[in-house]
Amino acid sequence: MTQKPSDLPALWRVGYYADPFGFTPLDLYSFNHRFDDIHHRFRTLYCAALPETCLREVLADFRPDLDAMRRHVERYGPEAADDFTPAPVTARWRAQHVLVPVDLRLDGPLIDLTDLSTRQKIEERHIELLVEHGLE
Repeated sequence: MTQKPSDLPALWRVGYYADPFGFTPLDLYSFNHRFDDIHHRFRTLYCAALPETCLREVLADFRPDLDAMRRHVERYGPEAADDFTPAPVTARWRAQHVLVPVDLRLDGPLIDLTDLSTRQKIEERHIELLVEHGLE
């Protein structure tokens, strides 16, 4: 499904304060996010219709790995729960990252991942890759 800019909802983005719409420099970029191209041919800028969604997405790296924590406590006992220190979002991080409204101007197609038929076509096209990574 392709949309014209006038059809698009208002969008938001969390980005680095000096250039919130810029890409992360290539020498700092790991290409390990879910919408990244594994062959490093292109990158994506994550935007969302709700500010809260942008914040949740960018803060995902700060979420604890609860399964790993559970295994650690099972292996080393209940007192091992004290081994985990919170990794709070620091004041410095908050100062360096800003939530900004986006005025999107398209020069290519936009894929609507909320459209079931679009997702099915993508799944069919990439079935081998999905199976290889256990994403049946």
